Amino acid sequence: MPIACAQCRIGPYARLRAALYACQRCGAQRRVAEFELASGERLTVQEGRLCIQRDRAVPGIFTVEPTHGVQAPYLRATLHRALLHELGPLTQPEQVEIALRLREATLTDRGPWSLTGAELGTLVESLRWRRGRAQTAVDPHVDRAHENITKAIASAYEDALRALEEGKGAGQ
Repeated sequence: MPIACAQCRIGPYARLRAALYACQRCGAQRRVAEFELASGERLTVQEGRLCIQRDRAVPGIFTVEPTHGVQAPYLRATLHRALLHELGPLTQPEQVEIALRLREATLTDRGPWSLTGAELGTLVESLRWRRGRAQTAVDPHVDRAHENITKAIASAYEDALRALEEGKGAGQ
């Protein structure tokens, strides 16, 4: 459910820039730090609108927590490149749809991100493809941040596959 504006009490907030949101109705601006969150709550962006999400175990949803500010732009750029390249890894219509959704709304600059197994699979394929094409040297600090998020996504994807297998085994 979108957060209603503190000023007009009607309009939802939309991202203006990093850590700053504006009401879509009256234009009132508010920083991320100004939102009061209870224990187990976090800010998320859904369909372009700022929402409060309560943490709870949801079957089929896996959480990835970015640790560096460069990670979300890196993932969005990876998806963008994979979408533009004719011989890229995203060949199925579902993968293209997922990549567009991740790039435009889901992968916000600040996490955590709640992702499905299909979303994680699309990210893993895109990251593997990009790593295979990498030919330039990267600043070690930035490269470490990229490795960290790549490992976190791969780990979450492995958890998703394991959960899927356990679900199939339980259904037999």
